[in-house]
Amino acid sequence: MKTLILVLSVLLVINRVESVKKGVTWGEDPSNDAAKCAALKNFKGSWYYNWDIYPPCQAGVTGVEYIPMIRVESDMGKVNNLPSGSDWLMGFNEPNYSGQAEMSPERAAQLWPQLQATGRKLVGPGVADCGPTPGGGCLYDSVQWYKDFLGNCTGCRVDAVSLHLYYCSATDMMNKITKLYEATGKPVWLTEFACDNPQPQNQDTVVTFATSLLKQLEGSLMVQRYSWFIHWCKGCSASGLLYSSLLNNDSADGSLTPIGVYYSNFVSNSTSGQPSNSSDMDSSDTPSTSSKVSFPTMFLIIYLVLISGNGTNLQAIIDAVEKGDLPNVNIDVVISNKETAYGLERAKKHSIQQRVFSLQKYLKEDTTQNRDRSTYGSELARIIQEYKPKLVVLAGWMIILPSTFLQVLDSVDIINLHPALPGQFTGANAIERAYNAYKSGEIEHTGVMVHKVIEELDAGQVVLSEQVPIYKEDSLEKLEERMHQTEHQLLVKAIKQLSSK
Repeated sequence: MKTLILVLSVLLVINRVESVKKGVTWGEDPSNDAAKCAALKNFKGSWYYNWDIYPPCQAGVTGVEYIPMIRVESDMGKVNNLPSGSDWLMGFNEPNYSGQAEMSPERAAQLWPQLQATGRKLVGPGVADCGPTPGGGCLYDSVQWYKDFLGNCTGCRVDAVSLHLYYCSATDMMNKITKLYEATGKPVWLTEFACDNPQPQNQDTVVTFATSLLKQLEGSLMVQRYSWFIHWCKGCSASGLLYSSLLNNDSADGSLTPIGVYYSNFVSNSTSGQPSNSSDMDSSDTPSTSSKVSFPTMFLIIYLVLISGNGTNLQAIIDAVEKGDLPNVNIDVVISNKETAYGLERAKKHSIQQRVFSLQKYLKEDTTQNRDRSTYGSELARIIQEYKPKLVVLAGWMIILPSTFLQVLDSVDIINLHPALPGQFTGANAIERAYNAYKSGEIEHTGVMVHKVIEELDAGQVVLSEQVPIYKEDSLEKLEERMHQTEHQLLVKAIKQLSSK
């Protein structure tokens, strides 16, 4: 099993795989362990939780992660008895609601270092949205609660934030997610959601809602994980069962409700289709991307290709895939950091989904959100990390990656395509600089290399390199054409070489 993530300015993802984002919120049921594990497997998600540190499915299911939670302050004594099997720990449940954790931002900030001491990645407290104004048990606006929590938790590590939403509008839910993301600058986990009070009140309304929302959750780089509420709705009315519960009953027969059938069968590139082009970072348009967790055979993932314009490196990879030069590769999604990048059109012509993930918001001065190039690097790396890559490839990337990117992906090989020979013309405009050096008699030829990425620019271990001749009659444009041909060939050759190991 091989995983390759290619970073140019485009996200390319293997076709039709189970979602690494999709999980299940697990309620009470009296079924035996075997029945619970069978139901869990049937939902085809990658993770689940149950507001506790003890997994309902004691035997476990291969590929399904149980994530523990410290639900309320009185659970803090459990923090030293967490089960193995997950790098994550979830924080308090609905601290802004009465009858739940009911905890002020200041108190949560005081307790947080104890969770941080576990060394696990931390999901922030799961705030419940209040609607237009607090009331009816909601004590604190969800976004404001997080602002105050992070403001009081100086030096705290919060790797993701958590949100609960109960609407029947996918647009409303995505808007709420966007507000929390923009307020915190952190990936969002939607750890409880369902269609509350559907109109009209029937099963089709709920499934239609889920059809729209799940594709957007999969597509959004703001959303890291999500879990439907709930697997079995104990105490629900007959209508509540149909609108919220994934199972028809609490027996061991595994019978699914209509929403249960849809949720179970949903995969990241659902045949119902996804929006083809969007920018969740720059607008409120519907996002479109895919994610994945399980793979049936040897495969290649080409992820985040940052194209500076034409996307010719992307085209070279597409051509190699279609010709069979890169076996078992299926490009599913392309992400660009520019809406105007022609590489998006190339992807569209080959029926590859497209989306935009802009850097610009991270570069705008905003001291309240503390978002900058460094933050962009770490958040981009965490998105990539979700796919558990074996290799990340940069080709056509025109931005120096900050150390935060490399730190998050320190266990992953990262390679870069650079239009110069080792030790020559590091940084930007390498072809033009080589051309001018030839004209002044400093060099006789130039070249292309693929190298491993380290903090020092274009100085990592060389994977492959190839000389490119320069002729007296060459114009700069003629040399660029020859260089690009070599780049495309060398990049495909390097990907094939590394992915076959």
